[in-house]
Amino acid sequence: MIYEEDWMMRQINMMARMLAQLAFGKDTSIRYDLHRQVQPGAAAGDLRAMLTVLIAQGRYGEAEDLLFDSIRPDHPDDLKLGIDFYTNLNCLSDEALEAGDFPREEIQSGLADLSRFYGISLGENRP
Repeated sequence: MIYEEDWMMRQINMMARMLAQLAFGKDTSIRYDLHRQVQPGAAAGDLRAMLTVLIAQGRYGEAEDLLFDSIRPDHPDDLKLGIDFYTNLNCLSDEALEAGDFPREEIQSGLADLSRFYGISLGENRP
């Protein structure tokens, strides 16, 4: 089981790196602190801060919904934030993801959806 988890985590990391390479010509990552404390009201208007709060609370599905409701296809920084969002989720343990009802496969699926949203093909044959 640990081998499968490691394999899936590596696949997700490679997928994120490939997406960044295709979109920006380099491996890029924003990397923000998912466990920092954010005061109530401080997150208003700042997507990264709102995602941070939701992830810290284990509300991964809500965070993903907020991400897709907020990103714009003509803003490359939003794509960077999306890549980083999924890369950071991938660093969480299976137990944390399960507690938030967000299986690791959802991270991979979300990255694929993100790439399609930005019109970037990762070589998938899915519709």
